[in-house]
Amino acid sequence: MLKLKSIIFSRIGPRTDVKKMTRKGLIKSGLIYLIAGIIFFTIYVIVFTASSPTRNLRQDEVSATALLIMIISMLISMMGIVGGIYLLIRALLRRT
Repeated sequence: MLKLKSIIFSRIGPRTDVKKMTRKGLIKSGLIYLIAGIIFFTIYVIVFTASSPTRNLRQDEVSATALLIMIISMLISMMGIVGGIYLLIRALLRRT
């Protein structure tokens, strides 16, 4: 039980408790979120261009797997980008 608790509450990844974070921590977490968003947006673009050999993209030309990957990567990229922008704005408005 102790090992599971330490895995759940480990410090892997960006912190998101904004009220208790310092300006430096907000900037660091915001940049991590932005980088993750850009990586997932890149995955979206790669899958989009690979699944559409022609310029006119119709619904019947895209496979279901490619469409699923594009939807998931776009959602995660938008969450990362919006979260990163939010954390950076909070860092700019933080006094200390």
